[in-house]
Amino acid sequence: MSVPSWSNHLAALETIRGEALRAVDPHRLVAGVLAFENGILTAGERRVVLPRAGTVTIVAVGKAAAGMATAAADILQVAYARGLIVSAQRPPHLPPRFDFVLGGHPLSNEGSLEAGRRIARMAHDLGPKDTLLALVSGGGSALVEHLRPPLTLDDLRQVQELMLRSGADIRAFNLVRASLSQIKRGGLARMAQPAQTIGLILSDIIGDPLADIASGPTVDEPADGAQARAILTRLALWEALPPAVRAAIEENPPAPAPIRPTAYNLLIGSSATAASAAQECARWLGFNADVVSLEVSGEALQVGRQLAGIALDARAEAGPGTLPRAMIFAGETTVTMRGHGSGGRNQEAALGAAQKMAGAEGVALMMLAMDGVDGNSPAAGAIVTGTSAATAAELGYDIDLTLRENDSHGLLHALGACVHTGPTGTNVNDLMVALVYP
Repeated sequence: MSVPSWSNHLAALETIRGEALRAVDPHRLVAGVLAFENGILTAGERRVVLPRAGTVTIVAVGKAAAGMATAAADILQVAYARGLIVSAQRPPHLPPRFDFVLGGHPLSNEGSLEAGRRIARMAHDLGPKDTLLALVSGGGSALVEHLRPPLTLDDLRQVQELMLRSGADIRAFNLVRASLSQIKRGGLARMAQPAQTIGLILSDIIGDPLADIASGPTVDEPADGAQARAILTRLALWEALPPAVRAAIEENPPAPAPIRPTAYNLLIGSSATAASAAQECARWLGFNADVVSLEVSGEALQVGRQLAGIALDARAEAGPGTLPRAMIFAGETTVTMRGHGSGGRNQEAALGAAQKMAGAEGVALMMLAMDGVDGNSPAAGAIVTGTSAATAAELGYDIDLTLRENDSHGLLHALGACVHTGPTGTNVNDLMVALVYP
């Protein structure tokens, strides 16, 4: 195998990106854990004998909903009665007996509330011989909502807008949302009682806490109003909330169901899946490849600079004759919004890295949103090198001003540095790959 060369760094990153995305293809992941034969439904280690008089209902929510639902329908064939897909984009084809609702993301819309109402009706219709198969992926927190009365969509969107601009991490965001919801944090499983519930979950959150992925509709960990208020107070948002929202959070949580739901929840994929595939691919290409961290977090700009610093240190330490390195990271950063530009956390991190790497040779860094959508831009992320900052200056861009305006996309687009995948149909944590050539 030939030693990787700098002249092919873009092709190498494209190949690594493709393999990472294939590893977290939702159809593939569901097909790897779900089986149906002779009236027995198997999900991981759980085996369910489907009674003749019982039905299987499938609910798929999140950015990976379409692929997950198609896989389940292919496996179950005539054994399921009905299904519902809720996502931010209508799939080109629906499986038999499936309906679709277009939800809103990152801000919920009327479709999100309609989806919540429909799922609640489907769950309440189930009996003791029935099974609910819930296919859950990231994005579901905004795409599906069944609010506690008397809260309205306007109330919810005000909360979402405040949280998005605050730079709050996703776990804090989801805990606040769950305190306003009847369907989150196990609410769906409680609605489905006495039916049995199976949840197949694709994680987009660091550490894979099941109760936080799409706000855990099948995970029985009720939200804590006191924690939600503490988060909002720390972010200086409490007084800015609509009165109905403050009242809902301050109320004692509804009395728990007399029988706690016993849903079986199975994690089927995460950023670790993607990072492992990226590492394997990079080694096949001839790199000395390592997964450095799966827990990258913090303000995007600072994270970009930190990752660039790690890559620069690795190049400085490389001796003559050493193999090029591929350093793989995953996680999710945040952006505290100050401007009104176009971009996302990955592109903002990429600009921070470009500043740090200015003038360096032999280092490239790719920042990638694995769902294919970085913030409010059409790009999935960006690739920067040691020449990016100088080229930006030659084109008349001021990187510091661009960052203050949160307008990373325009600059990176002008550089030809953006990565475009379109919506990928999957959703795990962001992937970051540094290639270091001695």
